[in-house]
Amino acid sequence: MLDCLIIGGGPAGLTAAIYLARYRRSVAVYDTGHSRAALIPKSHNYPGFPHGISGRELLGLLARQADFYHVPIVRTGIVGLSIRADGFVAAFDGGEVSARTVLMATGIIDAAPRIEGVDEGVEDGLVRYCPVCDAFEATDMRIAVIGGESAISKAKFLRDYSKDVTLLWQESSPPPESRQLEKAGIALYDTNHGARNTR
Repeated sequence: MLDCLIIGGGPAGLTAAIYLARYRRSVAVYDTGHSRAALIPKSHNYPGFPHGISGRELLGLLARQADFYHVPIVRTGIVGLSIRADGFVAAFDGGEVSARTVLMATGIIDAAPRIEGVDEGVEDGLVRYCPVCDAFEATDMRIAVIGGESAISKAKFLRDYSKDVTLLWQESSPPPESRQLEKAGIALYDTNHGARNTR
């Protein structure tokens, strides 16, 4: 039985695995190999890399460091988790693994915009999913935020970095009052009806 099963092998899961191994705990990482971090062409907000580091390179370095402490990284997904008296049993395709504790480090899954060439845009750093991570690199650039209700706060946040922010509204419900966005200095384009409100 493991001391800790970590579900998810992105930066958070691998960092946790390294620390737990250094605390002399038995630990294993189960991960499908589709970390959101792998999509980052170059991250400039990860400590210790002043010139930036790609997501794939960061994941590779963290995996190597975990391997140094003999942490197994199992490339499969966990499909079920149940509680029992002495901990947990996690099911994966072809077996089960038992652990006293489970650390969920599965992150989030982004909904890619339905636009032609989006994968290439991500690779080139033109399409980004995390305003907190990437806003600084977009300083003084033209920025479009794609989405609905949840995109409004992101557009407002990005106004601290650029005077040219447009919200591309994609929900079927009517967009918010344009006056609210105009006050924040955000242009609005309703992609469903082709309606545009400019600042």
